[in-house]
Amino acid sequence: MKEILWDIPDIGEEEKNAVIDAISNNNIGANGPNIKKLENEINLKFGVKHTVAVCNGTMALIAGLMALKEYLGKEIKIAVPSFSFIASANACSLVGEAILIDCDLKTWNINKSNLPDNIDAIMPVDVGGLPVDYDDILSLGLPVIADSAEAAGGKYKNSYIGSQADIHCFSLHRAKIITSGEGGLITTNNTELYDIISSIINHGYKKDRKPWEYKHNRLGMNCRMTDIAAAIARVQLKKLDFYVNERKKKADIYKKNLPKSVIFQEINENSSHPYFFFGILIKKDIDEICQKALNEKIYFKTWAPAHKQGHFYGKMGKFPNTDLISSSLLLLPIHNKISENEILQVCEFLDKNL
Repeated sequence: MKEILWDIPDIGEEEKNAVIDAISNNNIGANGPNIKKLENEINLKFGVKHTVAVCNGTMALIAGLMALKEYLGKEIKIAVPSFSFIASANACSLVGEAILIDCDLKTWNINKSNLPDNIDAIMPVDVGGLPVDYDDILSLGLPVIADSAEAAGGKYKNSYIGSQADIHCFSLHRAKIITSGEGGLITTNNTELYDIISSIINHGYKKDRKPWEYKHNRLGMNCRMTDIAAAIARVQLKKLDFYVNERKKKADIYKKNLPKSVIFQEINENSSHPYFFFGILIKKDIDEICQKALNEKIYFKTWAPAHKQGHFYGKMGKFPNTDLISSSLLLLPIHNKISENEILQVCEFLDKNL
């Protein structure tokens, strides 16, 4: 029986040739031409003023938070959903104080009603790629740094995600809609934040330093993307719209063929879902279903909330919506290379076992 994998990166000859070209021109580090070209192409594609390419999505979150903290000039408390990949909450804890919050039962995203009063900034997460209601979040007038790791190609009010919040952070991990293997992007329309971020991700170098100088005017890290990764990402970016359109078709196949008992993520009327993941809520035991699927070489994933893990376990309040969703959530295979026949096999398996 052929395996139906949860994710497969879609890397072809064009990406391979881009890597060979970068290597042939000795552009293997963090200062090659593909990085600046990628940043400019993201600016044009996503309709933003500034992009900074970094080594991965987690470092995008950390660098963005460090820049926001410096920009605000104080220690910061950041509201972040417990229903997210752990990197969101970890980044907030590393830079400031993470205030975990519950999510909406229908969209699985946060909204204004979830937010407490005693916060300095908000980190909404575009769960599975589905954009949050940015007008709702921004109406509070607080700084917003969005974890848009899964939302490349998603749209809010017909505009690509990347320009709505003060800062957006994207991931180019191998499982994402577009990938560079590992990699991340930070977008902003705020030039001061852009300058701070550009320094932070490059050891805190001064903007006006001479090429031969080692001068650092702030705390920084090495979060730089390599030119090889940027070369791959530039090719992938050209395919973004095609990938998203294909994923929407695959999501429709799931919706038409899955058992009627499952519950889908509800999409806001202002949002366009790029379907990084396709999740369903089921009433059966999650582990039992995952094991049965694994026996048939079908790979599912689940998602544990931050408040039930490691550093955060038992430290904060109650999260009824998050608990309900995470205990019922099954993430089905959906990627750029999955076939309609494979999706129908997944649906057939679930029809027999739910």
